[in-house]
Amino acid sequence: MAEEDGDLLEDLPPGWEEKTTHDKRIFYANHAKRSTQWLHPRAQKTKITTKFPYGWTEEKDPKSGLKIYVDHITGKRSYCDPRCIPRLDSDVAKRRKSGNTVTAIEVLEGDDLTGKYAIVTGSNSGLGYESAKALALCGAHVVLACRDLALARSAASLIQQTKPSAIVEVMHLDLSSLQNVKTFAESYSQKKWPLHILICNAGIMGIPYTRSKDDLEITFAVNYLGHFYLTTLLRDVLVASKPARVVAVSSHAHRFHTLSRDKRLDFSLLPYPESHYWPMLAYAQSKLCLVMFTNELNRRLAGTGVTANAANPGNMIPTNLNRNSYLYKILFFLARSFTKSVEQGAATIVYCAASDDVKEVGGKYFSDCCECDTLPEANDSELAKRLWEFSEDLIAKHA
Repeated sequence: MAEEDGDLLEDLPPGWEEKTTHDKRIFYANHAKRSTQWLHPRAQKTKITTKFPYGWTEEKDPKSGLKIYVDHITGKRSYCDPRCIPRLDSDVAKRRKSGNTVTAIEVLEGDDLTGKYAIVTGSNSGLGYESAKALALCGAHVVLACRDLALARSAASLIQQTKPSAIVEVMHLDLSSLQNVKTFAESYSQKKWPLHILICNAGIMGIPYTRSKDDLEITFAVNYLGHFYLTTLLRDVLVASKPARVVAVSSHAHRFHTLSRDKRLDFSLLPYPESHYWPMLAYAQSKLCLVMFTNELNRRLAGTGVTANAANPGNMIPTNLNRNSYLYKILFFLARSFTKSVEQGAATIVYCAASDDVKEVGGKYFSDCCECDTLPEANDSELAKRLWEFSEDLIAKHA
């Protein structure tokens, strides 16, 4: 059992020193042996810090009557005081919070995001919902930016059932309409809220050739152009809120498309014309555009306190992304045993959005909570600049 601070023997043996970690945990350094330990060298007890980790409370177990500690974010219950649990060294902790099995809430375990404001597009279900939930359970003020308000309200209710004090707002956002994107951005700006996290998550895949409300191929319009416009409209809010982060949910599918011919952007394939349309290539095209967009955005916002990264949640995760195609529904079903869960897929997204590990990292592509390589074209600054200018021209013509 750990004792309160005053119960420990205060005198240390010669050559020992009491020290404090960055998160206020007490440990002891033996300068003679050049070693450290969590136990007081004389009392052989751990010294308790005064503050519980975020989300933990001390309660009484109704069955045993014993003191018990509860993590209201993860649901974990323990008879061991979490203030006395030694922190893993940074390398071990990083490995535990990375990889392809960690969940979104595990990535943020113990983090306090109180005072942070976040927008998550397409957050009424799937990866967007799990990302929004993880952020809200850790104290962030989260806006569910969704096309279907009924589903969004239901999602917000589910989050607040898990944690009644969670702050979750619902706002209407239809990324297939540039005018609606503009209306959303204006409505958000009028609230005078800061914006520390913008997650561009909403997406569609596998639908027949369809035009958006602005007469653009809809996969390109929803997955990429709507998010491009939303981010540029909220640029000043992001900069004023620094530090702030933009995360675009991309995919390894971006590797299956190319936008250049001899270092020239091929405008005839952007967005996909009906004569050459294939749903999966249109999806890959939109995801490549998102990677190029975040790289260019990060370059343009250098020095402002705003960073931008792209995140790959994983392949064929069981979300409703496959809802528009029976073929993809079958493929996703067959692959289900070999893919991540939705909770695991959202891990890389929230890692890029809120982890201290990447608080100053931008212009990168992440998968399994680790930086990884992209299609070389995605890192071509000249092409990214041309894509940006092309996107601005499209918006000027169709907004």
